[in-house]
Amino acid sequence: MTMLECIHEQPKVLKRTIEGRKELAASFSDEFSAGSHDCIYLVASGTSRNASLAAASFVEEMLGIPVFVETSAGAGRYFGSPLVLFISQSGNSTNTIKAAEGCHYPSFAITGNAAGRVNSICRHHVLLQCGDETVGPKTKGYTATVALLDMLALEAGRRCGRIDEAAYAALVDGFIASADAMEANIAASAKWVASNMTELEKATSFYLIGKGPDQAIAAEGALKIMETLLVPAASFEFEEYLHGPICSLEEGTGGIYLMPEADDEDRGRVEKLFSIHGAKSSAVFSVCGEAEASFDGTRLCLAASDKWFQRPFSYMLPLQLISAMVPIDRGIDGVGSKRFYEIDADLGMKAKN
Repeated sequence: MTMLECIHEQPKVLKRTIEGRKELAASFSDEFSAGSHDCIYLVASGTSRNASLAAASFVEEMLGIPVFVETSAGAGRYFGSPLVLFISQSGNSTNTIKAAEGCHYPSFAITGNAAGRVNSICRHHVLLQCGDETVGPKTKGYTATVALLDMLALEAGRRCGRIDEAAYAALVDGFIASADAMEANIAASAKWVASNMTELEKATSFYLIGKGPDQAIAAEGALKIMETLLVPAASFEFEEYLHGPICSLEEGTGGIYLMPEADDEDRGRVEKLFSIHGAKSSAVFSVCGEAEASFDGTRLCLAASDKWFQRPFSYMLPLQLISAMVPIDRGIDGVGSKRFYEIDADLGMKAKN
């Protein structure tokens, strides 16, 4: 299976997760409602960590307790009475296994592999609805992880009475709408990437900028670009981007700006910075949400919800497609994965079954 094929499977992955939410979230809802947990830790690395960052604020809002995202290698200092979720698509990340082994609190393994080693270490296991993703740079695993964390929080929040039935139904309808819009968004994004291929290939580095929670989406986009285009990429929250990083803009610095809603107080400032960056480099692009998917030059509009917690299911798509399509055009498709596995042979980042 190719990276592009995985990207096109994401609408089904999202729908499957939403439709199966009650069964998938049953053990989590039981554990959360029966315990006296005062915080949640999401422990993950790589794409799993970026997906956790994208979902964390929604989990907080649904459950009313703090959510902390920790790297697998840095986990181990837990406070209060936590519920700890160890997230690894393969279930075999060695740092995640080690972190789970050292955890003495109620824990869940969230993996896409029924045979993953971390599954048997944790008290509970919930399977990501993405199936086998053998391609190195993960895409449908990202969507599956964000969606599953959202559904766990949604169902547990309902069980505990934090969400009334009207709010619950509205949230479910919103997630379904995001899934329904995905195919059109993928198609528009693919055409947008193809039409801007020459400029995308000119960039020797990329800055990805998002305001507030959109920075978590930008972080995964930067990871994907580094994995596939094999050039440096960095993500920034918009306000932090203004305090130093903008000084390093030059001709080869590509930019991807995830635009806030049209009525956001900073939309004008982000647009102005987009123009300033575009005057320095031709590889500067913007992604925004509208009623329907379309594009005009470097600007891409997606059928995106005005709900910040649903934007990972739209704004992430063009970033994934850049990472899948540009390497094919440049003749370097798969080179990043080859390099990863060569390094993994020495470092042992993945446990062998």
